[in-house]
Order: sequence, then C-alpha cells, then structure tokens
Amino acid sequence: MSWLLLGSLTHTALHGVNHGQTLSQPIPQEASCQIADHIQITMLGFAEQPKASILHMSSLFHAFILCQLWTMYLEQGLHIHLPITESYNVTMNLLFDFWAKVTPCVLQLIHQSRLLSEMVSLHFLSMLEALIECHSTIVAKLLPMWTSVLSSNQLQLPGHLKVRLQLCRDFPPVTFQETVFDKQKRQHIKNPTLYKWLQRLQFKMGQIELQSSTATQFYSL
Repeated sequence: MSWLLLGSLTHTALHGVNHGQTLSQPIPQEASCQIADHIQITMLGFAEQPKASILHMSSLFHAFILCQLWTMYLEQGLHIHLPITESYNVTMNLLFDFWAKVTPCVLQLIHQSRLLSEMVSLHFLSMLEALIECHSTIVAKLLPMWTSVLSSNQLQLPGHLKVRLQLCRDFPPVTFQETVFDKQKRQHIKNPTLYKWLQRLQFKMGQIELQSSTATQFYSL
C-alpha cells in the first residue's frame, strides 16, 4: 500500500494539481478508517512481540511511513477544492479522524517502556519533520493533540534531538536553495519539495525492505 501511495504522490508532484482537476488517487479516501485500523494493529502488536526479529522491527518503521504517506495523500485532495467547499471539509475531517485513531496508539507505545519510548519518539519526530518539510497544513491543526507525544520523554532525549524537537515546535520556514542548473533541471516538476522528499523516502523504503529480506540487523530512522 505504501508503494502505491508513493507512486500516486510522485505523479502529483511531477504533474501538479489545480482546482477542478481530477486527482490521481487509486485508493479512495474513504479507506482512511481501514488504514488507521491497520496501523493500530501494527503498533499495538509491536509492543507484544520480541524485538530480536528485523522483520518485526521494520514493522514500526513501515507504520510511521504509512502515516506520513496517507497524510500527504489526503492533503493533495485538499488542493483541488476551495476551503469553503463541502469536499474540502470532508477530506479534512478524514485527516482528523485518522490521527484521532492513530495518536492514542503512539502514546500507548511510548508509555510501555523507556526503550519503546525512545524508539517511538524518534520515529514520531522524524515523521513530524517530514510533514513540516512538505508544508503539511494539518500539522498546525494537530499540534495540540500531539503535545503529549512531543513532550513525552523529552528530558531523556539527547541534546541534538531536543534541538530538532524545538525546531518542529517553532515551525521554521523551509529554505530551498538550488543552482541555476538545478532550477533548469526541475522546471518540469510541479512540486519539487514533495518530489525530493518522496525520492528520499523511496530509497529508505527500498533499503529497509532489502535489509529485511536478507535478515540483516539494520534499523533506519
């Protein structure tokens, strides 16, 4: 499913989407509840199984990747509607409902143990940074609900992670600098920021799946 979402988002990043256009979304937005259920099962099962298996360890990675992809997938649907329309409100409500189901599972994992708390906090922080990088509109709206997640285990985080966390809270402006050659090369890309993130994400997904298939002890954040 994550690969299908990544393909759809890549198409959108390359070709763009305007008001009134048909969006390339092979998975209906109404599947949001089922996807949230799938992520819930993955996260809740993660705490109950041994951490020695690389396949099991990678499940948490894929769960957070799916959270990022589904959030950005739904947000692309917001771009084809005006904020005053019913379709816009329906998609926004799907986003709220999705995170209302997933966030309690994240909190439950954080309170399981210190090891899980550190691991999940790192995943959550990386996900938050990715959403901010892609100019996600939902982050500011969900930040009050995520406050407990962002604050959990903060005192135990290393200094550089505390800095990353504070930057997320402050919503620093995204700077995108490139050479003239880069600009010419990217002229055909409608959303270069989203496309650049998707390229990095594609590499991570392929890397973790390759490592999982060979049972090599590898864990990427």
